[in-house]
Amino acid sequence: MRNPESRLAALPRFWKISAIQEATPKRSLPSCSIMTDFSQHDPRRPKSVREDGGAVHQASVWAKNKHCDQPVTRLDSGSRFVLRAMRVWVNAVQSRTCPPHALMIAIPQPELVPLIGDLHGMLVLLHRHGSGPMPFGEPKHPAITEGEALMLSLWALIAADEPERSRALIESLVTEAAAAPMQAAMVRAAACLSAVGLAPVGRMAAGSASRVTK
Repeated sequence: MRNPESRLAALPRFWKISAIQEATPKRSLPSCSIMTDFSQHDPRRPKSVREDGGAVHQASVWAKNKHCDQPVTRLDSGSRFVLRAMRVWVNAVQSRTCPPHALMIAIPQPELVPLIGDLHGMLVLLHRHGSGPMPFGEPKHPAITEGEALMLSLWALIAADEPERSRALIESLVTEAAAAPMQAAMVRAAACLSAVGLAPVGRMAAGSASRVTK
């Protein structure tokens, strides 16, 4: 099996350069939060965030009720996969290491190597053009955070091939210019995962509905 360094060397040079650039935060935030560049009153912020759109609020409440504080172990395998990948990326940014390299180590399956570029790309867009800090847990954190719950709901809409609903949610998270490329990257990533039986459908396993206490 090729080691992570040789596999990383095979990636397009842009991914490695952008990873190095993105790995340096511009200001301090709580640990494991995606940092964005926009202040509270910046007119470039997503319209639905500035105007407190009702549909976005409903999506956020639904995501929180379904996933937030639930055990990660109750998620379907595809959703667990994308959750771990997002956590690995965010933690790499926090530690100022190369996010694609961290993803290479976390995703050893050769058939999923093409996925890394799209995961990195969509998270860079969320990181640089998002509406505000979005907390993520450490890779082994047992519970789903509120930010993770919203992203898992978005992945589920992408996996269910609901472009209008997923686009509306994406537009609530990032600026208009970033919405289309972020959606396209997530669609490609979901297709790659579906091809190997890891569609991130957001399904919670039957069992106790008790939430993980903090």
